[in-house]
Amino acid sequence: MKIRQLRLITKMGNKQEKINKEQDMAKAKIVGKAIGEKIEKAFADEFDELNKNGTSFALEIEEIKRRVPEYSSGNGHSALRNQERGGKSIGYLCDKYRVKKQRKNDTNLNSRVKKVILSKK
Repeated sequence: MKIRQLRLITKMGNKQEKINKEQDMAKAKIVGKAIGEKIEKAFADEFDELNKNGTSFALEIEEIKRRVPEYSSGNGHSALRNQERGGKSIGYLCDKYRVKKQRKNDTNLNSRVKKVILSKK
């Protein structure tokens, strides 16, 4: 009888550990926060208007590069990542706003991003 109880307790403990691991993995780790905040500061007027009135606006990638020197295709796009984990976008700006990307070739997801359009979620 005691061995059965121990096995049952062990099984329950293992199930709970598995559930805890799954919940931890489901939490979205937001990426690109530093560069996302710099973009928000560089375009403060536009973001203020978006937050107050819900007025969407577009940003050319070249303009972002001009105002935020740290932005590059390598580290800058992390703030614009719209993949989801645990029901949340993992990119800093995509988590806060609805971000639509316009590419050189709309049919190819590997095509270079020319412009991003930000609007309220």
